[in-house]
Amino acid sequence: MDHVNIQDVPTAQMLNIAHRSSTRYAEELIRAEILRRLRLLPGPKIRLTNTYDASSPSLRFQFITEYVLREGVIKLDPATTVGCQKCSPHMGRDIGCEYTKKCDCLEYAAVDENRLTTEENTIYKYIKKHGGDTIGLPKKFPYYAEGTKRAKTGCLVPFYLKSRNPIYECNDNCKCGRDCRNKNVQFGRRIELEIFKTSSRGWGEYFIVLSLI
Repeated sequence: MDHVNIQDVPTAQMLNIAHRSSTRYAEELIRAEILRRLRLLPGPKIRLTNTYDASSPSLRFQFITEYVLREGVIKLDPATTVGCQKCSPHMGRDIGCEYTKKCDCLEYAAVDENRLTTEENTIYKYIKKHGGDTIGLPKKFPYYAEGTKRAKTGCLVPFYLKSRNPIYECNDNCKCGRDCRNKNVQFGRRIELEIFKTSSRGWGEYFIVLSLI
């Protein structure tokens, strides 16, 4: 039995064989495995598109459907979450938390300065200078509600989309109901997704949305 020194691997012969060998079969197996994993994920269909070559995303890629908690991080017990108690499913346009002055979940959300009264504006200026909470002041909702452009329903409004302000959602213990417009991310992906290969920037993805306008 021949012995090979690990320091000599790969040998010139190995490199020559590898250079001349086709990777098509391996690429087909990887593509099949990626598609199998995508089919197992919950929610609407996820498509995989590559019009440039025969490659697929790495098998090491992990598509997650919930938070992955690392060592030392403990998941919050839902029983300890209070939620907004002054809201109801029938506020405003029957879309849950319509009146942001009442919603406790939005206590730390960005203040909607365009809706401040003269008195509220004075209070807000004092808070910004000296500190304090902004509960009772109108807050900016993070998502579009149903309106003239239905394709935008549930999408982030420009203020949050273009800033680093945190988004505060209502939770299961809130009294605003399941259809509150301040509940979105927590329900997971509800539309189709396409993972696609780009010409020079690797793999990307986008949601497939049918415009109803």
